[in-house]
Amino acid sequence: MTRREVNATLLAGAALPDGVWLYDPGQHALHLHLATDIRAQTGLQDFVATAPLNVTFAQTVGYPQT
Repeated sequence: MTRREVNATLLAGAALPDGVWLYDPGQHALHLHLATDIRAQTGLQDFVATAPLNVTFAQTVGYPQT
């Protein structure tokens, strides 16, 4: 079995009525990313469009070029 290096980044965000905010772990703060209400696009259930907050997580994975 060979070992491969993997680069992974976890992104956390919040969809609120005033827009999409991304979490910056270095500053322990939320920063406005998009000033548009996208809550209706963040899930399949009817209630997500009016939920006060939708928390989202995404992960990026990359492999170094060899």
